[in-house]
Amino acid sequence: PPTKDLSPDLLTLLRTGDPMAAESALRKALSLSERFEDVLPTLALALLQQGQAQRLIDEYGNVKLQDSGADASLQASLGQAWLMRGNVKQAGDAFAAAHHRAMAMTRPGKRCHCPAGRRP
Repeated sequence: PPTKDLSPDLLTLLRTGDPMAAESALRKALSLSERFEDVLPTLALALLQQGQAQRLIDEYGNVKLQDSGADASLQASLGQAWLMRGNVKQAGDAFAAAHHRAMAMTRPGKRCHCPAGRRP
């Protein structure tokens, strides 16, 4: 999972329903040079739990992470954010990208058989 290297305290904040504190702690972790790929997927979830879909899209909508699992998680969160904003096409594109990255993680070297026009 993309959150494997995060402090258990950071994950607990998110899981126990304090996404604002989790966001603050995650942003601090980023400022202290934590790996972006370890922090961003969880930060995206914290923003979603606060209803900050547009903020997530604005700040991280164009980010592509090198780690397939982390990027799949981020793209899935972006898909949810787009749905929250009522943009079904952008949501579908983000979910297709998440699927593609997840497939790359589980089946390295295999081609994704995405429907025409849906390949990220």
